[in-house]
Amino acid sequence: MKILEHVIVVANGRQIENIKDTTDSDVEGFVGDALSSEMYEPDEYSTPRITGLVQPAGDYLAETVLHIVSSVSGAPDRRVWPLVLEEGEGCYIATYTGEDVKPTPSFQGAPLPVSLDFGSAEAAARGVFEALAPPDGKSDYRVGIVAVYRREGKTDIKIKNRL
Repeated sequence: MKILEHVIVVANGRQIENIKDTTDSDVEGFVGDALSSEMYEPDEYSTPRITGLVQPAGDYLAETVLHIVSSVSGAPDRRVWPLVLEEGEGCYIATYTGEDVKPTPSFQGAPLPVSLDFGSAEAAARGVFEALAPPDGKSDYRVGIVAVYRREGKTDIKIKNRL
């Protein structure tokens, strides 16, 4: 995770180093350019690289861009989703679908909506972590959640790990 002056960036790998601070109004193009050469992990799972960027866009709005590069038949498949979210709204993508099969399938489809009407980073981390819980009797693959609340120049960060 990187917390910069104008943006908050999260990623699951080294690609986060390609994201610099921006006040660019074309955050989709900015993220696409910064990550255009990134590849999925060269491991046995072809682990997708996922990146998210949030930038304030006025009163109670945020411009968000989510990016994933995964493997489709050994070739990179890049998807970028620009989103404008209102306060209390969120969305997410994941590395994998959550299915317990080998090889583990990469995330597919559009970002999934999530309510972020929690009021604090601690409550958000706990709430989102619980919302991602598997059904009874299914394996739990959750690792952790990080939540960042930034208001009036103050930043609050909380992490909720499975263990």
